[in-house]
Amino acid sequence: MSSILEALKELESERARAAKKTTSVVDMPPEPERTSLGAFIPLAGGLALGVVVFGVYLWTAGGDPLPPTSSPSTLEQPADRPAAPGPREPDWLSRAEPPRARVAPPPAP
Repeated sequence: MSSILEALKELESERARAAKKTTSVVDMPPEPERTSLGAFIPLAGGLALGVVVFGVYLWTAGGDPLPPTSSPSTLEQPADRPAAPGPREPDWLSRAEPPRARVAPPPAP
């Protein structure tokens, strides 16, 4: 049993020596300055991804992102094709009465 007590005393003395070896702020080496470049890495990655996606879109769309300017002569349909009918109006519209407005009486003088 004395050997167990001796071992415990030895452990306690080692812990006491380790506790006395605390370092102060003065003894610590200075930390390097931190820069905020880490925040730009995801932004640069997102920008690069957007450029790639836009490039793929232009490549698949034929490379011409803007339609040519239209002039009145290009808006006319060819003579051999009949004009497309406009949207059909609903049936109830021909049977409806015209709208009437309510007019307030003029103020008394």
